Amino acid sequence: MQGEKNQINELINKEFVSGQNIYLTDLVSLGRASLALLGERGRKDFLREVGNHLEAYKSDIGHRRAWAALLASI
Repeated sequence: MQGEKNQINELINKEFVSGQNIYLTDLVSLGRASLALLGERGRKDFLREVGNHLEAYKSDIGHRRAWAALLASI
């Protein structure tokens, strides 16, 4: 894991020197920002679509239960 982080940082530094700006963010931060911009209806649509995709891709019951537990907690 640390080796991968070092490789990524080296690539970022190399690209920055060549004039490229690279921005990194984690998925949780990106999700929070995106859901904030969607508004109430967009957030409801997102929640529904996640459930639809879990069903469409025949996701493992453990994942479906985790999603249901997450929804119940909010």
